[in-house]
Amino acid sequence: MKRWAIGLGVFLLTFTVGGITVWLFMAKDDPAPHTGVGQQALNIGSQPIVLMEEAVDTETNVEFFTDEKRIGRRGKNKVEIKCFDRAEVRIAEIRFFTREGAEWKQKQVFEFNDKDDLTPCDPHVSDFNNDRFRDFTYRSSHAARGANEVRRLFVYDPGNDRLVYIQNSESYPNLLYNKKANCLTSWMFHGATTTVFLRIDGDELKDFAAVDTGADLVVTLTGEHGRKEIYRKRMREDDIYTRYSTFDPPRP
Repeated sequence: MKRWAIGLGVFLLTFTVGGITVWLFMAKDDPAPHTGVGQQALNIGSQPIVLMEEAVDTETNVEFFTDEKRIGRRGKNKVEIKCFDRAEVRIAEIRFFTREGAEWKQKQVFEFNDKDDLTPCDPHVSDFNNDRFRDFTYRSSHAARGANEVRRLFVYDPGNDRLVYIQNSESYPNLLYNKKANCLTSWMFHGATTTVFLRIDGDELKDFAAVDTGADLVVTLTGEHGRKEIYRKRMREDDIYTRYSTFDPPRP
């Protein structure tokens, strides 16, 4: 709480409640305070005092990124991401634009209020489905064990000129496009590691194979009837932190 003398026998007190600044005008001979929130004029004697509005959703710790040369149709699409603090919440806001003549028209906006405050947004523009159109990710969190980098993935849909948010992309840390298998792979750290092979199906990732390390090197396939083990072999402990690019046979 702050206090200023602003007139004979009149004091201005300010304090903040729930992100809103409240002003109290108090006179020695007036026990009932005047309160003001936002912009208003209050008369004290014959002179009005104007209080300027204070922004409730002030943005702080802002990170901003834009790309209009690589995303989607090069030079025809643009993506902007802004990560910022609003009160005690970390927000990630993604806007997608298409060019109409000389102007950019916003087509989509995504807002997520669960961005962690421990990692930067660190956006990446890359082709994740080998269709020659660049897609987009940003770092949304970190999982157990610091090596698990968690990202939200947005894939460009050329047929509808829009981004498709891949709903379960955060379930698969350390996503990369795998040229050898023409798919995505996730590399998961736990007591050892698992390399998961994934395909994009609509707005989801679906796994179809995995290579697990540990006492044994184990390969499983995922089908309509669940998982099926197709390979098992004893392995050296020094090799458990290996990312695999193929699964049949399993090779780094």
